[in-house]
Amino acid sequence: MDEALRLIYLCAGPISLLGSATIIFSYGWLKRSRVSEGLHLVFFQALCDFFFTAKFVITALINDPSMYAKTGTIKIDCLLLGMMGQYFGQATMGWNFMISVRIFLSFWDPVKFEHMRRVWFHCYVWIVSAIGTLAALFVKGTYGPSDDGCWYDNNAFILAFFLVPLTVYFLGSLFILIYLLTKIGRMASDDSIGYTRLASHEKKLRNQIVAYIIIFLIFWTPPWLLRILDMLGMHFASTIYMDAICLVTQGLANSIVWMINFKVNALAQSPDIVDDPEPLIRRFSNIAGLRYGDKKYEI
Repeated sequence: MDEALRLIYLCAGPISLLGSATIIFSYGWLKRSRVSEGLHLVFFQALCDFFFTAKFVITALINDPSMYAKTGTIKIDCLLLGMMGQYFGQATMGWNFMISVRIFLSFWDPVKFEHMRRVWFHCYVWIVSAIGTLAALFVKGTYGPSDDGCWYDNNAFILAFFLVPLTVYFLGSLFILIYLLTKIGRMASDDSIGYTRLASHEKKLRNQIVAYIIIFLIFWTPPWLLRILDMLGMHFASTIYMDAICLVTQGLANSIVWMINFKVNALAQSPDIVDDPEPLIRRFSNIAGLRYGDKKYEI
């Protein structure tokens, strides 16, 4: 492994692990956070990102040149690290996108998707990640040494289980981001219903929504670009280093957004009491033209 890459993993990786761990442990500590759909998805994204980042830190700590030698036979440690990176990498991408989808559904019809979405999100992320990880075991030479450790060494699998899903997630998240900003803009300009907490909630919620989606788009652009260049036979050191930095620092960025999340802070100050979001949700529903019953629903 390139010594500069190893230094990036050893320096930035533990900080990102600490960031993801902050989300994981605070979610477990704040019991009321478990009833929030949004915080539930962020928790699983952080959990997957923790193990994904750990893969790179472990790779840097092992630092065994023989593990990356292309001898035609992959070493078991390289195989396990490659599978770990693929499974949790695809899972963290999936959970990032599920956060975007979940917010979209909250605006679209919060009542209709109340009981079905959590289980379907889990089924999608875990099953798709398992397929991409296990399918490669049946094709000889798929796992092997790569620029950043051990991963796919087969362009067909990179295309099918990395580039295509990530491109779909990118485009989907961009659409959702534009849709949400449009809806929130309409909400801010609509004065037909006045709630005393609207201004502060609207600003905080808008920043929170935009932050999670933009972090996903920014931090996964270099890995997406690097794999495209690799398939085209083009290699640039700057792209490889940027890819490494983004892959092992997303956990830190998400933890910052988590810590300034107004709901998390409210729970931390009073774990048994959550500010009632019903007026805000009713306003979303009115502006989006949605039906909303008497049942309360948390953002």
